[in-house]
This record gives sequence, structure tokens and C-alpha cells, in this order.
Amino acid sequence: MDLDLAETIRRAAAARGVDVPEASGVTWCGGIDGNGGCTVEVATRGDFCPACSAANSRSLRANLLRPARATLPDWAHARFSHPDFARCVDPKLARDAHAWNAAKHSTLALLGDTGMGKTTSAVAICNRILDIAEERALPAERFMFARRLRMVRARDISGSSKRARLGGGDSPEVVEATRASLLLLDELGFEQRDDAIDRILDYRYSTPGKVTIVTSGLSMPQLASRYGEATRRRFTELGPVLEAWKAKAVAS
Repeated sequence: MDLDLAETIRRAAAARGVDVPEASGVTWCGGIDGNGGCTVEVATRGDFCPACSAANSRSLRANLLRPARATLPDWAHARFSHPDFARCVDPKLARDAHAWNAAKHSTLALLGDTGMGKTTSAVAICNRILDIAEERALPAERFMFARRLRMVRARDISGSSKRARLGGGDSPEVVEATRASLLLLDELGFEQRDDAIDRILDYRYSTPGKVTIVTSGLSMPQLASRYGEATRRRFTELGPVLEAWKAKAVAS
């Protein structure tokens, strides 16, 4: 190890009350711990101690997952373990969303009134997938599934599709929604109608390995009326439909 670097590490550690011996051929870990230079001895220059190796791997995974996380809203409460999650989501919807598994179902529809926690539940599912991929050394296929997760609002798809048609070809939003391993399509049913949503859904349902989550304030019959009976059939056959509607007042 370079003596100047070793001395720098020794002094940084000493400033924090860590006793590090003078440089004398000892090889220190190449990592950076919470106090500066890691002072764990390793066998070979450039090696990392187990703790720094694990931290470096997690940091690398977090960086690779950043584009997927960037598409999600930064809601602290949108995690199943967060204490505010249960206060923001209909209890049955929360329970059923928590039980849903992307390995078993290729679709999930969360339908209901505003304020019932549809999007919060869907984002919590996505956060769970990303958190596991960041924390654990998963097989490459599972990690890539998490890395290619994307969330997009249906109205953004519609708007981008119209702008793209002026120049020809599909918009980046349409391409991303088509390619995503797991697509969270939010607020389906209130976008200006065009064929972009239909093309995305048709492609995803016919391509093995694609998982699609939608949220909507429309009922399944209303979605079928808007997008066709085939859409209803795909949602009901390939995964659960979770609904949360506010109780209607009964006139006296």
C-alpha cells in the first residue's frame, strides 16, 4: 500500500479516536466506512473486508435501480412496513395488495374511488420489489426484472403519443411502457382516447414475462366499455382485480 495513502488513512482514523499503527507493510481494506478510511486488515492490496464489500455491492445495485425508482413518486408512506401506510389505504385493499406476487400473476387491477389508496398500494408493491433487489444479491434475471420496472400515468402516454406522431414513430414514454418488465399504469381510463394504450396493453399481454399493474377510478364494466371486452378478460384471467369503493349513502 502506498505509504502516503496509508498515512492519510492513519491520520483520518486517529482524528476519530481509532488507533491505527504506523504504516509498516500492513494492507488495509480499500473501502470507506462511516468514519472515513476502513481500518480492517486484508490479505491483498485492493481487497475489501466483508462489510465494505457488501456495502459496495449494495451501492452498485442502488445505482443500477435508480432509473426505475425515479419513475415512482417519492412517498415515504408507500411501503407496506411504514406506519402511515395502513392509515392511507383501505384495509382490505392493503391486505390483498400485500399478498399479490408478481411471480404468480402477470396482471393486477386496483379499482376504486379517489382516496382509497390504489396508487399508494401499487407503489408499495413496486418499492418492495426494488428494495429486495437492492438489499439482496438476487439472480441476474430477478435483478433485471426489478431494474426494468417503470411507472407511468395513462394521460402522459396519451399526450406523448400525440406529440410523437407529429415527427413519426413512438414517443419515449410509449417505448418505455412497452419494454418495461413491470409496468405500473396509473389512472387508466381518464386519458384522452387514442390507440397508444391499446397497443401497449396488447403487446404486454401477448409477451411472456411482462407484468402489468393498473389503477383506475373506473369499474371493470366501464373499462371493458372503453377498451374492449378482451381487456376485461385479460385482467380477470391473468390476475386479481382488487376493488375499493366508498359506501354509498342510502336515502331515507
